[in-house]
Amino acid sequence: MAALYKRFQMKHGSSNDVRRLTAFKANVVKAVDLNAEQNVTCKDLLDDPQCVFGITKFSDMFDDEFAATHKGYKRSKAHRNLPTLSIDDLQDALKSLPVSVDWRTKGAVTPVKDQGNCGSCWAYSATEEIETGVFMATGTLPMLSEQEVISCDTTDGGCNGGDTVTAYEWVEQNGGLESEKDYPDSSATSGLT
Repeated sequence: MAALYKRFQMKHGSSNDVRRLTAFKANVVKAVDLNAEQNVTCKDLLDDPQCVFGITKFSDMFDDEFAATHKGYKRSKAHRNLPTLSIDDLQDALKSLPVSVDWRTKGAVTPVKDQGNCGSCWAYSATEEIETGVFMATGTLPMLSEQEVISCDTTDGGCNGGDTVTAYEWVEQNGGLESEKDYPDSSATSGLT
């Protein structure tokens, strides 16, 4: 475990704090158990691509720390009663769909993005959904600005969380989004809206 933690520190810059090491150990045990549940055998939780669950830059964080800094979805009170499909309607719709589709192979998904220490998952989710929607409609995959949503959507809370539904409404009222190149993400590194 000590050697694995040293490698983790070299790769992700974690401190020698006892609390960080304790969280790391708990997360390694969790990753091993989850891989075993999936019948996955992997040799190196840090680098083995065979691992379904492994060590990430968040592996020295306890669940509550991760949630406080990276889970910013806050459902808007105005949208709590959205319409839902009945089970029968959902089952009928699913019958005509393929068992699975890997949209990455079709070019419909942008590379993985990192919200950093900003609780902006809601803005990333909305932006990436819009990017994929544009791809489905046009065959072209844009990279759009999450930062514009984080900074300009005043209904939601920027790095303090928000709701995808109100983010979509803001984008619609705004007339669209700038490209990520023209309005890059600064909140991921600063943690500020």
